[in-house]
Amino acid sequence: MTNDKLRPADYRFVERLLYEQKTHATAMAEIQAELDDLMTPCSSSIIFDFELGGSGEGSHPENNAISRFESVKGKTLRDEICVRERHHKAINEAVEKLSDCEAQLIRLKYNLEKSSRECMQIMGYEKSHFYRMKNEVVTKVGRFLGL
Repeated sequence: MTNDKLRPADYRFVERLLYEQKTHATAMAEIQAELDDLMTPCSSSIIFDFELGGSGEGSHPENNAISRFESVKGKTLRDEICVRERHHKAINEAVEKLSDCEAQLIRLKYNLEKSSRECMQIMGYEKSHFYRMKNEVVTKVGRFLGL
């Protein structure tokens, strides 16, 4: 394999990120809702006893809220939000650096999920030119991501 190609796993990863761009807001809302559900049973404001001259320890509901927030599930959800935000931002920055034709390919193939045949017809490319360009675009995005 030459240096200008991505490894097959990286190529698939970049394509997955490109396809997921259009559903980013929905996916983030779902993850945030799940994190909010994890925190729902607790009070909306946490006031520790030391503020009221107490022992400095939180109340039972406050301690439960902190435990849920610091739980494996809470950490996993927060990490997922960070990763998705980072990927979303990186893909947006990469696409901004592409030419108009390359950006059009991304828009048609990944955002609108047009078939390769439809993309070729809309863009006026022959099959070999379209696939070569698609591979170059995915590789450029992958290289921008550091793959």
